[in-house]
Amino acid sequence: MRILVVDDTESNRKLLGVMLAASGHEAVGAANGVEAIEKLASGGFDAVISDILMPRMDGYRLCYEIRTNKTLKDVPIVIYSATYASASDEQLALRVGADRFLRKPAAHAEILRTIEEAIRAPRPRGEAVAPGAELETLKEYSEGLVRKVLDAHAELEAVQRGLAATHDSLRESEKAYRELVDSAPTGIVRTTPAGRVLAANAAFAGMLGYGSSEELLGGDMARDL
Repeated sequence: MRILVVDDTESNRKLLGVMLAASGHEAVGAANGVEAIEKLASGGFDAVISDILMPRMDGYRLCYEIRTNKTLKDVPIVIYSATYASASDEQLALRVGADRFLRKPAAHAEILRTIEEAIRAPRPRGEAVAPGAELETLKEYSEGLVRKVLDAHAELEAVQRGLAATHDSLRESEKAYRELVDSAPTGIVRTTPAGRVLAANAAFAGMLGYGSSEELLGGDMARDL
């Protein structure tokens, strides 16, 4: 089989390519739907396996473009997605022309089996989108895209809140550590390997006859001792 692998992430394309090659098949890569259509136009492909979320032309639109192209309309399509992985996402992919739908990550054996099934038993061909339903399909797709963006934004905000909380905790810990060192009755000093003072507490400064630890900063321990 000669399979067109469509994914904007190069490592994903290479991984699928290696897996297909190991099973005796040829894989050709495309970074988005526009490249995929260009390569399909040359002919000779047995199937397409495509991601959904891609620049220039996504997987949904790719399905639609293939199914409405007189030359390409019978090429089997497998959608393979992690971002769009809900039941409604699957139904939309099937409505716009996909033969099969896989959720990432899937085992290599399952991917191969699904591609072979799509080639052997494709879905009945007809309109990629039923007459009069294209606007509704595009609306559903747009709503799904907005939902994914909002979900991603919420996840990012949660991560940012977590980082802020971690930063506050580290700052409080550092403050407590400094207070403990500064109030210690025992002299404490931190130097570079060459002996230059980076930090010292009041007790250590007093041991050397200094009025404060700040007077020691940047000094040479070998000289002071």
